[in-house]
Amino acid sequence: MRSSLVVSWFSVGMRGFSGMIISMLLISFSILNLFLGGFRIGLLRRFLMPTPGVRVRVERFWRAVGRLRFFSQLSLEEFLSSEDRVDACERNLEVAIEALIDVGEFLVARVCCEVPKSYTDIFRILSRYGVLPPDVVGRCIELVKLRNILIHNYVYVSPTDIHGKLSSLCDILINVMGRFLEFMKCRGIDP
Repeated sequence: MRSSLVVSWFSVGMRGFSGMIISMLLISFSILNLFLGGFRIGLLRRFLMPTPGVRVRVERFWRAVGRLRFFSQLSLEEFLSSEDRVDACERNLEVAIEALIDVGEFLVARVCCEVPKSYTDIFRILSRYGVLPPDVVGRCIELVKLRNILIHNYVYVSPTDIHGKLSSLCDILINVMGRFLEFMKCRGIDP
């Protein structure tokens, strides 16, 4: 810390006032980085995410859920008859869950005084702050696990299982996003 201050004051002589400002910003960022930690800078980025970023994610969420509803209404035979359908379903499921995580992370950064250590922590924290009821948190954690499987262990995903669970997955996705949007509306947070 002492060497940083010496560099800051030295830069005043070297580059004038603008050098001092830049040095002070760098020191501030270093302190902020130490305070928040490496992963948490991502949370800071989310907190500073412009409102249209949240809005776009919500819109993309609804588009993905609409596609998932379409796939859930197909018979299993119709669904499995096209690899493109299966792939599109898996991708839209991944996108819907990811959008839910993103909006949840935005709310944690905006409203809560805690920093999540993982995606599952987002939903636990939101429950502690009254955004989600405790009984929904377990379902959200299952969604995060499914997202991780879809992304990292996709070979273990059975299209038959996905199709069988699609309707209930859509219900929980819609339920949680609805709660997020209602909370934002009550708090005057413009998505």
